Amino acid sequence: MSDLQERDVEQPGIGRRTLIKRAAATGAVAWAAPTIIGSLTSPAGAVTGGFPATCSYMILVLDTPTGRCAVKVVAGATTCTNENNTSADNTFSASCGGKTYTNSCSGTAICENAVVVPACTSACPSAVTVAGGTVTVNPPNTLVFAVAHAGSCTGGPGTKFCPACCGGNQCTAGC
Repeated sequence: MSDLQERDVEQPGIGRRTLIKRAAATGAVAWAAPTIIGSLTSPAGAVTGGFPATCSYMILVLDTPTGRCAVKVVAGATTCTNENNTSADNTFSASCGGKTYTNSCSGTAICENAVVVPACTSACPSAVTVAGGTVTVNPPNTLVFAVAHAGSCTGGPGTKFCPACCGGNQCTAGC
């Protein structure tokens, strides 16, 4: 049998060239997979993003296992901070659940029936989830009241405060 005839004889399995090509393709996928997966699970890869830049911030009054308190979500944030302060550029007043909420009873803090709601001390960052303009209050916390602030809003409790949320577990910014 000549060399040419020996090459035409079928041999079981795959050839060396095919094996090398498949190994290279598998290696490329394995090399790229951590990069792809990391970009999907990182905050930078999140589809919904942070709180919208069209809103300056949102103040939420929550009922937590340690009592009623306030948290703040600012533009671009993906979580809240344990603070209760609004800007001094405008006041608002809104009724919710038989109570009146304002930011004019003591400096710029949110007040409930003319009493300052204390800032939460440990609720954030686990108290809320931010997905774009929607803020979801996570159990065991519950949303009592929320209001968003922007350069200008219509239909809200003040000219710079967008429509307020009353109860539920989500609040969508109206700005």
